[in-house]
Amino acid sequence: MNGISIVIPNWNGARTLPFVLKRVYEVMNAQQCPFEVIVIDDASTDESLETLKDFPQVRLGISQRNQGFSKTANRCVASARYELVFLISNDILLTGSINPMIEHFDDPKVFAVSPQVRWRNNGVFAYGKRTVQWDNGYFKVKEHPFIATPVYTLFACGGSAIFRKSLFMELGGFDDLYKPFYWEEIDLSYRAWKRGYTVIHEPRSTVYNTDRGVIKTNFKRWYIKLISGRNSYLFLWKNINSAKYMRRHLSILLPSLIADVLHNQWRFPLCVLMALLRLPAVLRRRSVEKQHVVVDDESVFELVASNEYYTATSVDHNMENKQETGTQEVFSHESRGNHPSAYGLTAFSG
Repeated sequence: MNGISIVIPNWNGARTLPFVLKRVYEVMNAQQCPFEVIVIDDASTDESLETLKDFPQVRLGISQRNQGFSKTANRCVASARYELVFLISNDILLTGSINPMIEHFDDPKVFAVSPQVRWRNNGVFAYGKRTVQWDNGYFKVKEHPFIATPVYTLFACGGSAIFRKSLFMELGGFDDLYKPFYWEEIDLSYRAWKRGYTVIHEPRSTVYNTDRGVIKTNFKRWYIKLISGRNSYLFLWKNINSAKYMRRHLSILLPSLIADVLHNQWRFPLCVLMALLRLPAVLRRRSVEKQHVVVDDESVFELVASNEYYTATSVDHNMENKQETGTQEVFSHESRGNHPSAYGLTAFSG
C-alpha cells in the first residue's frame, strides 16, 4: 500500500470532531504507513472551524455556503493524494483493525470495502452487510445479522468505508440528485456493481458510531422520512432496468398510492410528487448509466444476497456467470419505504 487518505466531510461536528481526529491520528500513526487527513467543512454554523485549529496538520477545505453531503464528500475524495480513501463521518471512531479492509484492494475489481459498525455507547453490533429484496414491486434494503467472514454487500456506507479513488472518480462520485441526504451511498455502490465492480463487507475491521448523528440532530423526523422516501423513488427510476421487476412495479404503483390516500396516509404520495420534480435530472442520469451496465439487476441482487466467503477467484467466477445474462431496458418507477454526483468532481474549490 502506497498510503491512504482519511477524509471527513464536516457539518456542525464541533462536539464530536476532536475525538474523531484524535483517534484517527492515534490509529494511523501506529500503522506506520503514509497517510493524510482531509476535512472539508460544509459551512458549519457551530464551532467546528475553531475546533480544527487544534489540528494544524489537517488539510482543511472550507465551503462558503452549504453544499450537502454528496458534493462535500466528492470534494474530499477528489482532493485525496492516495488511491485508497477512507471516508468517515464526523462521529465515527476508528480502531486499529483497518488492515483487513485494505488487503481486499489487491483485487482490482474491488470498488469499496466497509467494516462492521458498533455503537459507541455499549459496543453492540449496529450494522454491516446489507442485501436487497424485490418485494411486491418495491426495492427493499435489508439489514443482515452479524457475519464473521468477508462477504459481498449491497453498498458501502458513506460514513465509514474505504473507496478506490480512481473508480470513485470514474463513477462520478455521490450523486447530488439525492441532496440533502440518504440513498447516495446505495446509488454509488449499486452503479459500481452494475459496471462489474464489487463491494465487500469486512467484519474483521470495526469502527464505532453514535446512535444520533448530524442528520437526526439537525432535522425533524417527518422531514427525514419524506426525503428518504423521495430518494428511494429517485433511486429506482434512475437505476433499475429489469423488465420483470418494472412490470410488477408499474402494476402496483398507482393502486398502492390510491390506497394510501383513501386511508389518509400521505407520506408516499407526497414522496412521489417530490420525486417527480426531479424527473428530468433522473432521466439524464439514467441515460448515462445504462451505457455502462454489464451486470443486470437480477444478478446484482443474487450476488449481494450471497453469504459465501469472499475471494478474488469467486468474484471472477461469479461475474463471468452473471454477465452472460445481459441486461434489459425499461423505464422504471419508484421504490417504497426502505432503509435509508454531480458527475464532475472538484477538489478544494468552495
